[in-house]
Amino acid sequence: MGDVARLRFVTGNTDVLEIPEGRPVVVGRGETADFRIASDPSVSPKHARFIREQGTLYVVDLGAVNGVLVRVTEPVLLENKDRLRFGDHIFAFEVIPWMDVAKANITKVLNDPTTQAIGTKGEIAKARLVIQLDTGHRGKEYFIGDSTIVIGSGDGTHNFMSDETISKQHAKVTPRQQGGFVLTDLGSRHGTWRQTRGRVKLSEGQEILIGRQRLVVETV
Repeated sequence: MGDVARLRFVTGNTDVLEIPEGRPVVVGRGETADFRIASDPSVSPKHARFIREQGTLYVVDLGAVNGVLVRVTEPVLLENKDRLRFGDHIFAFEVIPWMDVAKANITKVLNDPTTQAIGTKGEIAKARLVIQLDTGHRGKEYFIGDSTIVIGSGDGTHNFMSDETISKQHAKVTPRQQGGFVLTDLGSRHGTWRQTRGRVKLSEGQEILIGRQRLVVETV
């Protein structure tokens, strides 16, 4: 094993990003970045810091607008406020507090079981995926109860037909009996991505997104 970790650009840039042992490298669009990606406006001036310590490569999001995202290859347990990407769509995953589930109306129904409530049959929402708009505002919400939801472009429970980068069945979110929700990629062509938090260890073959730039760890 050498003293340098390498990341290869899968899309866009043809360069190879090298991270020497013990010497952090800041990647960004700005002139003060150690490695510049000036042609991608979705990259922040100082987007991410890479560092290799004792043969292990790490990445840290430097507060980038679009974050640093890691490709999901195995089922993962979601955390509240996770930021996810399917195709060109960005979502925030949110666990719904009890007070957000129309508590007053539910209480009325439970307290008067002799009266039939009018409404569409459905499940109590326990979480939601919220589309993130490019203005920074919240978009449409997709609720999750006790059933699996599938994001897709034709064969999902929630379909985004206009996004050619979303597969017919792209990814699914499944509630667990013991609590929590699991995100699984369904063999999508362009991948399912989850934003990093804090300092994240990278391994051989792992793929990350910086803006619209897709990189793969080749040598660690």
